Amino acid sequence: MRTSLLIRTVGLALLCTYPAGLCAQPAPTSPLLAPRQAEPGADAERGPSGLLSTVTVVGSLALVLGVFFFGVWLFRKTTPAGFGVLPTEAFESLGRARLTTRQQVHLLRCGNKVLLVAVGVAGAETLTEITDPEEVERLVELCRRPRSGGAAAAFRQVFRRGEGHDES
Repeated sequence: MRTSLLIRTVGLALLCTYPAGLCAQPAPTSPLLAPRQAEPGADAERGPSGLLSTVTVVGSLALVLGVFFFGVWLFRKTTPAGFGVLPTEAFESLGRARLTTRQQVHLLRCGNKVLLVAVGVAGAETLTEITDPEEVERLVELCRRPRSGGAAAAFRQVFRRGEGHDES
């Protein structure tokens, strides 16, 4: 998949940079900007400029892509193994509620504790920590329970009524 995308990108770059390629457009002509007349024998000194420019473009593209892939490889090798998303067994956001226009409270589960955190413009502050296993389990179950309100629940209820399965 990635190789195919890379081949297509290189092919498109070659077609667009080649002087007689598909993307080339004729230059506008103006009497003030008339092309200079080449001196006799100047073409012999330059050589095949179309091939030379294509090789230059392909070489530059290969160099840039090589540096990019080397950077990605280096980043992956130097990144710590534990760097990434925490598993839900270790940390989980259970929900949030808005207190004011600029302040919210978040209910977070961290291991076997539940934290109530106030988040505002000034930052975050822990309001309380719940460590009682029964209370933690009750709060987690309440937050994971599907909510009866909301658009998704309303659509589900409408579709079930259409099928003849009423939830209420």
